[in-house]
Amino acid sequence: MSKDIFPKGIAIRLRLVGRTASFQRLLSQATSRMEIVVTLLAVLEMIKQIRITIRQDRLFGDVLISRLEPPGPPAS
Repeated sequence: MSKDIFPKGIAIRLRLVGRTASFQRLLSQATSRMEIVVTLLAVLEMIKQIRITIRQDRLFGDVLISRLEPPGPPAS
């Protein structure tokens, strides 16, 4: 069965509305290896699109994912 990354990205963004989420917590909700891979790919794609930022405070610690606000209208 094929998984689509786009719906997973939407689900992650909904969880990140106005806050930071734990990558470990996102993965804990996965029910299969395929879902873990799709979650990782969705996170990487959103980093590439500059929609989220990630932070890891210590070696082997949890990765925190923060939503980036879209830029506002240009100043006149």
